[in-house]
Amino acid sequence: MLITKQLFLSIKSKVKFYLWYLKYALKLASFKNIHQGEDCFIIGNGPSLNKMDLAKLNQYYTFGLNKIYLIFERVDLSLSYYVTVNRLVIEQCQNEIQNFRCPCFLEFTKSKDIIPFKENIYRLATTGRPYMFQTDITQKICEGNTVTYVAMQLAYYMGFKRVFLIGVDHNFKYSGNPNES
Repeated sequence: MLITKQLFLSIKSKVKFYLWYLKYALKLASFKNIHQGEDCFIIGNGPSLNKMDLAKLNQYYTFGLNKIYLIFERVDLSLSYYVTVNRLVIEQCQNEIQNFRCPCFLEFTKSKDIIPFKENIYRLATTGRPYMFQTDITQKICEGNTVTYVAMQLAYYMGFKRVFLIGVDHNFKYSGNPNES
């Protein structure tokens, strides 16, 4: 019985990936090496951002993560790309995500019922394991327990030579349960 259930779940997972691949992989493939040899910044949401002049980043390619839009009230920052893979963030930020003009990379299964189709919405297939750095975003990308890791894999696929992380503090104080935004 256990083997039958495991086999069923394995087949179901492969079918879901195949259907995702047919619908979204070609669109993602258009990003292959489009920024070959260039630099980019991946912008987290940590408090260290408050000590930086982020307007200077407008001359670079940038990836904004999760609730980066909250800083737009204080800073004139134009994102090149937006990334989130957390269902709670997608639910809470759906209006903001739909208003972005830049390409938005969202986890497929967590966003498909929340964010409708738009030309700038790109659906990623992600996995928790095995922990690996995926060099091809038309395959399953490892989340690595952080959206930053997903953004790094996207940057690699796009051909960026140097990737700078800012605002990725991982030391902010928050009271509440983990994985709540």
